[in-house]
Amino acid sequence: MPLRLKLTEETVVNRYAHPDVLIDTQWLEDHLHDPNLRILEVDMSPEPYEKAHIPGAIFLNPITDLLRPDLRLNTDPDAVNNLLSRAGIGPNTTVIAYGSDPGTGAWIFWLLQAVGHPHVKVLMAATSGG
Repeated sequence: MPLRLKLTEETVVNRYAHPDVLIDTQWLEDHLHDPNLRILEVDMSPEPYEKAHIPGAIFLNPITDLLRPDLRLNTDPDAVNNLLSRAGIGPNTTVIAYGSDPGTGAWIFWLLQAVGHPHVKVLMAATSGG
């Protein structure tokens, strides 16, 4: 008989090394109108964003917005900070990352942390309807 694991939000948060980085939809709803909060939906296609997205979310396409012309991830802090600035994100802005792919939020968390943006959170189990 195959092993079946039941993962709940509580299980994930309790086992994660930095549970303060993970937020749920209730946290987001409670903070949705915070002026120091920006929500990034990162997806390969704008279709899920166009169908439905979190109010105030800004769409980023990883190919056109985050990759260099040679298709390598652009980790240059100036380039990433310019992109963030165009999205209304400053050094003290809290960024909430999500996308239709479950790993998107973590990937954006890693990228922004790598370029020195300290205020990033990942929306758990988020999809935009895609």
